[in-house]
Amino acid sequence: MTAWNRSLPGLVLLGLVVSGCQASQNPEDPADSAGESPGSSEEVIEADESVEPINVFELLTPESQSARDCLGAALLGDASLGIEAEEIIRSGEGNLEDIYEAWSICVGIPAVFSDAGFASVTDLGFVIDYSTPGIIALPMDDPGFMRRPRGLEALADPSAILLGDSRVALYFSGDHSAPGRSTRWVSSEPVSAAPESLIFSPEADYTLETLTSWRNIIPTADGFVAFGQENMNEGLSRWESTDGLEFRNKTVLITPQQWRDSEEAEGRLVSTEAALHNLTPNSAVTSTDSFGFFAVFEGLREGFGLEGCPPECDRDGDGYESGEYVTIYRSPDGITWSPSATVGGASEGSVVEVAAGILALILPTGVTHFSTDGDTWSFGVSTGISHLDLMLDDGSWLGFGTQSASDGGIPAWSVNLDPSALDPRWLEPASFDSFAALAGR
Repeated sequence: MTAWNRSLPGLVLLGLVVSGCQASQNPEDPADSAGESPGSSEEVIEADESVEPINVFELLTPESQSARDCLGAALLGDASLGIEAEEIIRSGEGNLEDIYEAWSICVGIPAVFSDAGFASVTDLGFVIDYSTPGIIALPMDDPGFMRRPRGLEALADPSAILLGDSRVALYFSGDHSAPGRSTRWVSSEPVSAAPESLIFSPEADYTLETLTSWRNIIPTADGFVAFGQENMNEGLSRWESTDGLEFRNKTVLITPQQWRDSEEAEGRLVSTEAALHNLTPNSAVTSTDSFGFFAVFEGLREGFGLEGCPPECDRDGDGYESGEYVTIYRSPDGITWSPSATVGGASEGSVVEVAAGILALILPTGVTHFSTDGDTWSFGVSTGISHLDLMLDDGSWLGFGTQSASDGGIPAWSVNLDPSALDPRWLEPASFDSFAALAGR
């Protein structure tokens, strides 16, 4: 780059998870197939010879001041020239490689494709909120939230599974029927096809602590496993259960020190919150049939939790506040984990397998990135999918999200996918050469 050069080793940057989601597939033995890319994905995708041109420069619009500051520093050597840098980008007249590198570091690869029939999303509204009978959770904007009794939480971070009788079961922060007592909620009726509505009620208590953050429950051949952080100073943990209610054999998988060592080895600054409180970030853990397990760890903006921010948000002294990102870890068995990719642009996401051999990184912004190997990710596609958690018998999906304020709760969506509508270009890893081709250079 002509004005500024910054190296971020191992960074795969995309325009960006969901919080606390996991896919519903029931892998018999993910370790046997992890890392293998089934050839069936090629059978699903057929190239379309008619390729419409894309004005990629119209899509390069930073959504935050920190992104503009970074672009100013990257392209013009001055963070105060963010607006001028944006004008250079939008005009498409600057050095294309400089623009691509700057955007990748400061924002992430943008969503350059629009969905053409792949996803149909139906909003089911709030399936649980603060007025739902049996809910005693406190919203985060309640004046007494910071002084709440121990064992009370806000509604957040649902994890969904399908029970043997086809009822949907939810585990989530704030599901407790009494302070300190976690309670599983189940749908009133079996759900085998895309529903028009969902009604949930408390079913039975389970043994994970109410303060367990981002609990993720995953069916296995032997019962269930749970992932989450019972104590954030311990790190990401794993439990086992035969019935989905009594969880035992807790194992700490990634400690805060292991997390810090991994981040620093990649040249990344550990977030303020993690550094000050010695934490491992929250993560959305999912399982897939073909690729094993994924954990998508949240990465907050540089100044999050920093006293005096704004305006003093620049911790590393490079003249601007670095943006959000996630770090993706992979595991063949849910026990042994290793970092795979870092994805910039937002602080949350989750990985699901939407067709045999095709992974999707689902973002709450409605943008989806695809992969056929689990390590490299494509340019973004505006699919309108914000959460994708549970596949039903008819092939449709359910997604569950988080809105923790008093007017929020647990929203849900029904999603129908048509894998035959996947454009082959959506599956290509994001790269400068691909970007240049899209830009007609």
